[in-house]
Amino acid sequence: MTRLVIVIVLAVAAAEMGCGSGAGEACVGSLAQAIYGGSADAEAFGLNDNAPAGAVVAIVTESKPKGWSLCSGVVVAQRFVLTAAHCAPGALPSAIRVSLEPSVRPFGSSCASASAAYAVVAITRHPAVDAMLLALTSSAFGLTGVPVVTSAPSVGQAAIIAGYGLTEMGTFGQRIFAPTTIADVGAGTIEVDSGTDGGACVGDSGGPLLVRDASGWKVAGVLSEGSGACAGQDVYVDTAAIAAWIGSNIGG
Repeated sequence: MTRLVIVIVLAVAAAEMGCGSGAGEACVGSLAQAIYGGSADAEAFGLNDNAPAGAVVAIVTESKPKGWSLCSGVVVAQRFVLTAAHCAPGALPSAIRVSLEPSVRPFGSSCASASAAYAVVAITRHPAVDAMLLALTSSAFGLTGVPVVTSAPSVGQAAIIAGYGLTEMGTFGQRIFAPTTIADVGAGTIEVDSGTDGGACVGDSGGPLLVRDASGWKVAGVLSEGSGACAGQDVYVDTAAIAAWIGSNIGG
């Protein structure tokens, strides 16, 4: 299992997410890995365009002089995003931007509007597991957040994985969803198996594992480790195990 963070060096020293003169900047790097079985069509998986589909976000962290890393996350309250702690080790809030756009630059093929990019004002890392909360400068427009589960899902239960990572087409930076199945529930972790043709890939770290119960969609996990082959088994932090920590930090 490996951490699934994309780190890219920009060919042009890009400054910000959002539209501007830097639109269309090229990235330098190899895109040999791939993910299969995903789709940008949230409705195909029973998700709607607002929450939870629209609550899946891209997290872009700048590292000097020209590097950017891409992770994924999910809005769990109006001003808070839940993701993996390894996505921004040692980073200051000022180095991180969160985008609600379905495609995000400098990684995506289209330019994210400035109004959809949020600055981060505070980072709260879990003291023991691979999870962190990002506090945004303002409430995520139109989103109340996706609640986290209070108990872990069952083995065999159907679920959805989501993120902005690499696809089988060699592209990344687009919000993609894929079906999966809960394979194992351990001590604070959930393992899923998406089969030989699907799974998380680089850039999907921190992305949510979504399950549905009688009251609607909930966040059951955040991606911590994935298969280097971008198919098969992936490991998520069990959000039920850290639900109290999440609630105490978002005011829930």
